[in-house]
Amino acid sequence: MKAIWALGVGAGGSGYPNGPGTIALLAKHPCWSVIDRVRWLPADVQLWRLAKGGVLERARILWCLGIRSIFLPIDLLRARLAGAAVFAPYPALFFLAAARCMPRRFRPRIIADSFISVWDSGFSDRKFTRANGRVSRAVNWFESWCLCAADAVIVDTFENGAFFEQHLSVPSGKIHVLPLAVETRQLISLGPPLPTESRPLRVLYVGTFVPLHGFSVIVDALHQLSSADNVEFRIVGDGQDSQRFEDAMQKGFSCRVTWIREWQSLDELANHYAWADVCLGVFGSEGKASRVMPFKVYAAFAACRAVVTQDDMGSPVLERAPVITSPSDGTSLAERLRSLASEPEMVSAFALAGRDFFQRNLSSVAVSNAWSDLWVKVEAVERVSRSP
Repeated sequence: MKAIWALGVGAGGSGYPNGPGTIALLAKHPCWSVIDRVRWLPADVQLWRLAKGGVLERARILWCLGIRSIFLPIDLLRARLAGAAVFAPYPALFFLAAARCMPRRFRPRIIADSFISVWDSGFSDRKFTRANGRVSRAVNWFESWCLCAADAVIVDTFENGAFFEQHLSVPSGKIHVLPLAVETRQLISLGPPLPTESRPLRVLYVGTFVPLHGFSVIVDALHQLSSADNVEFRIVGDGQDSQRFEDAMQKGFSCRVTWIREWQSLDELANHYAWADVCLGVFGSEGKASRVMPFKVYAAFAACRAVVTQDDMGSPVLERAPVITSPSDGTSLAERLRSLASEPEMVSAFALAGRDFFQRNLSSVAVSNAWSDLWVKVEAVERVSRSP
């Protein structure tokens, strides 16, 4: 039985399901003994607010991150003395910074969940400051410096793995691509959608309103759809682009649009997926948007719902995901949805293909198998490093 301690400052809640999901999955594995000692952030803390939140909100987030980081060196020493390996959930940088300040012989084996780059999210995606400014370069250096402390760096897609190697100088041998560990029991139980030409095509968007997801493209598409296009929208989420959407909602759209702004539990999200025929992915075009497969796409596949997303999307597996693609502009997306409203058989076919893809590549069984392979590789590297 191998001991794994989950340590660090972790983001949880429904906005960051991978850390808690991974710990729950590892705890079920017959070969591992898992202890959760993560200093979890409050469930309502959303890290994107560091870029666009108010002063008080930023101060609160930084306080939560800082106060939970104080005892990380002690956690590291305790894990080392216990002979346990460590899983550090996202954002792993604070834990890795503490580890980097300790001599290598005093560190335990560390597997860091760094599935998206903090530097890339803050400066390329959310435009915290200029992408090539001094602050941006300092954060890039700091993230690269921290990642050196990890024995294995987990990323969520092959495309992100290449980014970490190229822009953060992480050796390719340390990078491991794993699917996200997300709770999908409520979604797997859903049957396939039953779209017909006699009712509107039900389109669901779930997520934060950020440039990564290309939410402005969706708003542009809504402006171009009319009541005659037989398309109905349900929007679930909030974020830094919410003011633009709020203004647009007040002016009104020609097609029917429902906005649910409050954060939703997994049970509530399952009800929204049950309502939908089609789920929207990301439309942020180049950069990070082309390297990710977000939680909402996992959820749509698990729920047996067709996915419409931009042409370029990252993946944790080599197999091509069965998605309906659209260029990242409002006109193209509106036209694609008009077309799907008159092609219910196509919607149903992509929904069933997505469920099959999820079961083979993204399910809890697939994630557990990927972790077993990761563990074997990390142990092999450690044996080589210790050999005379």
